[in-house]
Amino acid sequence: MPTDNNSNSRRKFLAHAAKGVIGASMFPAIISSKDKARHILELKRPKQKLSANDQVQVALIGAGGMGSEDANTCIKVPGVKLVAACDLYDGRLADAKKKWGNDLA
Repeated sequence: MPTDNNSNSRRKFLAHAAKGVIGASMFPAIISSKDKARHILELKRPKQKLSANDQVQVALIGAGGMGSEDANTCIKVPGVKLVAACDLYDGRLADAKKKWGNDLA
């Protein structure tokens, strides 16, 4: 009876795939530990002053639930300012002005 060479190659393929999955699952842990170390070093440095050119201005298109949460997340970052909001519904624009100020375009 002839031997099936495909089964041997399938076994090799599955072994390599399993090793790849295990290696890939270890990769985020390695990256996150390096990022943590980098962030700790950045916290120890003295804060630099921001110039007017360092400010990022953000405009919001769609002031619904997801857009509002995205805007809230953006403005938590130092140097980011929400300057405009756009939505088809006037009620959402009124809510956006209440949340982030009447100076929104």
